Amino acid sequence: MIERRQILLMLSNKERIGVTPENYLSRLKLFLITFGLTSLILLVTLFLTKTPYAIILPVCFAIILSCAIVFAYIIKNLNAAFIKGDSLIVHSLNRPVQVTSLRSIRKVNTTNALGLSLTKINYSLDGRKNVVRFVRMSHKLQTKPSAILNKAILKSKKRKANHKPGPVTVN
Repeated sequence: MIERRQILLMLSNKERIGVTPENYLSRLKLFLITFGLTSLILLVTLFLTKTPYAIILPVCFAIILSCAIVFAYIIKNLNAAFIKGDSLIVHSLNRPVQVTSLRSIRKVNTTNALGLSLTKINYSLDGRKNVVRFVRMSHKLQTKPSAILNKAILKSKKRKANHKPGPVTVN
């Protein structure tokens, strides 16, 4: 857990700040594997019971459909995000790493529901609107990810305003 003072210091030193934990994507992969194995075990136990197939088949279909929806959502939508200097670095399970400027971020939302902190970042890259989503446990957060990102965006805009190139003179 990073404190607010440490975040400001890291932003001013242009260090790498993890909006998500370092091992976030590996935890997602582990969750997908355990979720898939438990659903497979549930399907096998359903088929080994002595209940009629008219009951088992719709239940198995519902389990397979729900697993497919969860897998597709996690693989497509959940990402890991890091801040380095004036850049936002986005890691994903199914796409290559994307790097964009903090000034391209349009909107950052963090909502808390059922003990989870759901964060959504809207940004534009190469003329396309992109969305980054990630989930964290609310009780483990000392500062909201949206607060970290908003501070980083403000610092980035101030740096840009203060470091404009001067006039070119010819001697």
